[in-house]
Amino acid sequence: MRLDLSPCSEEEFLWNFAYSEVDSESRHGDAWRAQVGPRLLETLQRGARDELRPADWAVLCEVLCRVRGWYIPQLLATGVRWHRTRFPVKRLGEVRLIRHQPFLAIAPSCRLDEFVHALDAGGETPGDRFAARYRRLRSGFLPERARGLPMLVATQPSGPYTEVDGLTRMSMYLSRFQQGETVPASLELLVGLSEKLPEWPYF
Repeated sequence: MRLDLSPCSEEEFLWNFAYSEVDSESRHGDAWRAQVGPRLLETLQRGARDELRPADWAVLCEVLCRVRGWYIPQLLATGVRWHRTRFPVKRLGEVRLIRHQPFLAIAPSCRLDEFVHALDAGGETPGDRFAARYRRLRSGFLPERARGLPMLVATQPSGPYTEVDGLTRMSMYLSRFQQGETVPASLELLVGLSEKLPEWPYF
């Protein structure tokens, strides 16, 4: 599959990551809100990207690399270049998971379709709260209230694509599609490209 990619800046990546964390129920969201500071947090909550100062971007990058330090700094070190695109919801099952042991425990293939089937069948992600949070949020999920864009990475435009952020949202879309519920035909997201991604431990 080859996507129609439109190049964008690393600021686009930082903004969408930060914006998605504003009301995230994950432990990362809690840490993010505690570390960005009141003024910057309020700016993010309002979605006021045009009010960010040059120094704010450095703060967002610093906090992101600290809160997601177990995998984001190594990803950025590959020189990934970011693009906007739309991804067919019916193809989300082909997306690969990051190599995170709690996910691999229920999806050894690293594919999102296997992961979602396991979650919907009651599978757990040992040592990680993802499965419980997914099942708690799924029934009341409102796509229009989601903040930020999900993110994938690949070594080339034709894929295969590996998720970096937005796994909960992509899983919910795919679950609804698989169960015959109404979902949009495509999902807007960011795709990062780098030939050095095989050097990233989670690829």
